[in-house]
Amino acid sequence: MAELESLIERLALALEKAQLKYVIVGGFAAIFRGRPRTTMDIDLIIEADSQKIPAFLDYLRKLDFDVLDNQIKRALEEDSHASIFDKQSILRIDLKLATTLDEKEVLEHAKTETYKGINLQIAPVEQILYGKILYLGDISDLSDSELLEINDALDFINVYRQSKTINIEWLRSKAKQKKVLKTLQRLLKLSQEL
Repeated sequence: MAELESLIERLALALEKAQLKYVIVGGFAAIFRGRPRTTMDIDLIIEADSQKIPAFLDYLRKLDFDVLDNQIKRALEEDSHASIFDKQSILRIDLKLATTLDEKEVLEHAKTETYKGINLQIAPVEQILYGKILYLGDISDLSDSELLEINDALDFINVYRQSKTINIEWLRSKAKQKKVLKTLQRLLKLSQEL
């Protein structure tokens, strides 16, 4: 856990120095919101600001991250993610520019939270749950036991159960738009049954 804290601390410093808007999503966000598990990466969405990104990458290099320029360039051109490896551990940052409407929306609604004394921008609960549903996609061919072996399904169930307030109508509307409403309904049912 000390390695994760070190990565988070250095990442937050680079983001602050570059004055780059960002949001942490994925596994770490689920851990933060109540799902204890291990993760090997920090999923990070950043604003698509071509003036600030080079400075951010330079700060990461100075803070002992392995930034592969070719991979970053390709990821930016292809609108995909790039992995930035921590030289001090086996952990990495999975970096994605906010280019889609969903990515821009989660970036805009990031919540300031404190982790081990470090202020971070973390996705709201609804956005975490929405991300898990999108990642899972159509789960109709999986049995409940198979589904309960998938981290993203377990993340959804545990984050949902730990959350005190959720805008479920927003979540239903987004799931319907992306044609994953049945996935949401099934996960909600499993959340109540367990």
